[in-house]
Amino acid sequence: MRSQQTTNNNTGPPGFSQHPAAYLPKEPMPVDANFALDAAFSSLQLNSTAIPNRQVRYQPHEPVRLEVGIVVQPTTTPSQSIRVAVTLPYQLAETEFPLVMGLFRIGHSHQNRPIFLRSLQFDMRRRMPLVVTRLQVKAPKTIGEFEFRAFNEDKGPDTVYATSGPLKVLVDEKYWCEALETLGSRIEAAAEAQDIAMIVSAVLGILRVVEVLPTSFPAQASLFGMHVEHLLGLVFEVQIWEAESEESLDGWHGAIRTLLHVTEINRYVWESLAPSVQKLVSMYQSRLYCGVSDRYFETPEAKKEYWQTHLNIPFQDSVAEWAPAFEQALDVWLHNKGKEIIPDVAEFTATRQAIFERVSRIVSQLQFKDHLIGLDVFGSSNNFFGTKDSDMDMCLVLPSGVELSSTEKQDILKMLVDMLPSDLFSSIDTGRLTARIPIVMFHDTTSDIDCDVCVENALALRNTRLLRTYALADPRVRILAYFIKAWVKSREMNNAAQGTLSSYGYLLMLIHYLQRTNPPVLPVLQTLPPQWQGEIWCRCHRQDTTSSLDSSATCPYRPCMMKDRDQVDGPRLPNVPFGNSETYFFDPVHDEHWHALRSFGSWNRQNVGSLLLGFFKFYGGEGEGFDYAHHIVTIRMGRTLLKAEKPQWKQHHRLAIEDPFETEYDVAHVVKGARFKYIRQQMSRAYWLLVQTNMDGYGIEEIMEIIMSPIEHVEKEATEDKEETE
Repeated sequence: MRSQQTTNNNTGPPGFSQHPAAYLPKEPMPVDANFALDAAFSSLQLNSTAIPNRQVRYQPHEPVRLEVGIVVQPTTTPSQSIRVAVTLPYQLAETEFPLVMGLFRIGHSHQNRPIFLRSLQFDMRRRMPLVVTRLQVKAPKTIGEFEFRAFNEDKGPDTVYATSGPLKVLVDEKYWCEALETLGSRIEAAAEAQDIAMIVSAVLGILRVVEVLPTSFPAQASLFGMHVEHLLGLVFEVQIWEAESEESLDGWHGAIRTLLHVTEINRYVWESLAPSVQKLVSMYQSRLYCGVSDRYFETPEAKKEYWQTHLNIPFQDSVAEWAPAFEQALDVWLHNKGKEIIPDVAEFTATRQAIFERVSRIVSQLQFKDHLIGLDVFGSSNNFFGTKDSDMDMCLVLPSGVELSSTEKQDILKMLVDMLPSDLFSSIDTGRLTARIPIVMFHDTTSDIDCDVCVENALALRNTRLLRTYALADPRVRILAYFIKAWVKSREMNNAAQGTLSSYGYLLMLIHYLQRTNPPVLPVLQTLPPQWQGEIWCRCHRQDTTSSLDSSATCPYRPCMMKDRDQVDGPRLPNVPFGNSETYFFDPVHDEHWHALRSFGSWNRQNVGSLLLGFFKFYGGEGEGFDYAHHIVTIRMGRTLLKAEKPQWKQHHRLAIEDPFETEYDVAHVVKGARFKYIRQQMSRAYWLLVQTNMDGYGIEEIMEIIMSPIEHVEKEATEDKEETE
């Protein structure tokens, strides 16, 4: 269907009565990394007898369809000469519009400001469906990702007629050398003036180069190493510069942390450093850095003082074993809390079923191209993690094999909106009809519950079933999940729109942790074959377990160490594809399957209180817990998933969570800057308050009331987002 649309667009309609965008293909012309521009330009041949619906192609190598678009080489270096080919419809080129081509930085906030403009002139002597012009321009002086756009200069770049693929301007040795020289002079000037803003700016400037350095430049290695040593020598000196605020020092420590992190993960940079510099960097990162405060400390005493003064966290030099009586008291408190906040299943189900039936009666009257439309429920209303106030997420379902475009999905939802009776549903919101997944929202007046409806969201339905299976695998899971949801809501850290994590993200963090207790409470469902019978089955992918650096490789309780589905030991796993995603997991159907799943957790005899203490230590402690800088939260596999295995993700030291089905999606991508630090500090606050209670013998009721207390306005204002190093 896509190729047919493209062909029709290429021919162009007779006359020029429509908007020029009507002649353009739905997607920009793809850019092949091996595309030979010179060969393409020299061999460009257009069929002079072109007729409607006939494809126009390049000659003489592999056929390349000529389409409206801009072709440019995919990579270059600063200020280098590059060649660009612009292809537009003849009818557009022959108008009196002043057509121009501009270069824009991708992702820049000022998208309407081109770096430069070039006038487009076409040879109009031969009347062809498409016309081509070629230009030679210079690449930008700065590194980054850019794209060319063709548009009407009078109207501006809001209406684009053609775009190029991304042009990546990479670092070359000259640029790297100049960046290092600039860094050195700026460090000296900042140190002399004791100007923290200047030195932070210098660090941010060089780290943007370090993180994209594409190769090693040995001649400059010693200079960069010298600058790193100089900066580390200033880490604590900057703190005594006069008139510096805590916010400025936060920015300074964050900039150094990010620079050292990108230095470690870019192997070209790291391997070029002298061993002595590598050792110094490792010491700062492993011994002096505190992830909770995102600061470096010279001594444990300085760290303890900062925690108590600025974070109000009772840091302890040593941690005693959890007292059995303390664990038991916490367990009793959590069970009682669970009875209070976990909704009655029968009542919850009846309310949701009534909403479903009201909406379903309306949906049953809808049709699309003679196909009946059904309704299904996903999300918290159907995964056994919902509360009485949870939204009702529903999905319109069409027969298998019926594919819908975004426009068709929007049209179906509009039909639904038109049929919703005002006496049953109010506050109808169509503001997200044009989103990536079109949604309409409304309020069910009978139940006083907000509802969302989308179309054909098969992955969401599978995800709901996966989470429901985990919820029912062990009774401890739901008690922990409901407490964590109540806690993060009370501490205002569960709103993705405000830069914190969604409830879904916290559920994935909990499951990840419960898969890694010893023995595990939960198996890794996506690694188990259909015939699994509940045994603890170590399915390790390893060559030599005796020499493995990963201690989990030899642990008899680890359910898997798989690197890939095809590399799992034992029976081959079935395939359950939905779009581009593999969605197979062990899905209990018969009673024996449920018995196998529910018996798995019996190997772990920890009570709920003990598991919650472990959860807070795992994500809020230091040293032995989750490695935010290098690891990814995943429930898809039992082995450690490294950030380095997802080079397409931004390589930062914050939280990253892999979606179990859409594995290229980072659920935690919305969590940035100060909000991540706030989440981690709240985890740490809860952990250390419990540590102090265990040591001092305070009552569980009192300390849990403090942990669950709503965030105060003063505390909230202190954690508002501010400009921070990414």
